[in-house]
Order: sequence, then C-alpha cells, then structure tokens
Amino acid sequence: MAGLATQMAFVSPNVRAQIIEVSGYQDLIGAYQIQGVPKTVINDRYAIEGSVPEEVFVQHVRRAAELAGEEMERTGATGL
Repeated sequence: MAGLATQMAFVSPNVRAQIIEVSGYQDLIGAYQIQGVPKTVINDRYAIEGSVPEEVFVQHVRRAAELAGEEMERTGATGL
C-alpha cells in the first residue's frame, strides 16, 4: 500500500503520500482507529483496511477525491 501511494504521489501533483510506522504513535492509533495494518487514510476521512490490488486502490482514491469535491461545492471552499 505504501508503494502504491508513493507511486501515485510521484506521478500526480494532486496526491501526497505520507507513510507512518504507527507503533510509536499511540495518538494516531486512537485517532484513526487502527486495529491492523496496513491502513490507508485518504483526506483524513476515507480509509482502506488491509492491502488491496492497485485497481481497487485507485478506485478508492478517485472516490475520496469525488467526496472532497462534493464537500467543496457544498461549503463553497476553493481548495486553495
């Protein structure tokens, strides 16, 4: 999952990836309700549990982007 996120961030200026070894960050474990790894969190709201194929990962990222866009429209935010 870390490799897929890193690759996506490398090819798209709209994607940033941050890989964290959470064992030293109990606050993150609680905040993101981590019960196992890998856990991929997108935009602090959308989560993928476990490892998934690349196609599924991309679908999740696209859906998270759609949700973010819908929220921006609803709130009038510019994203800047």
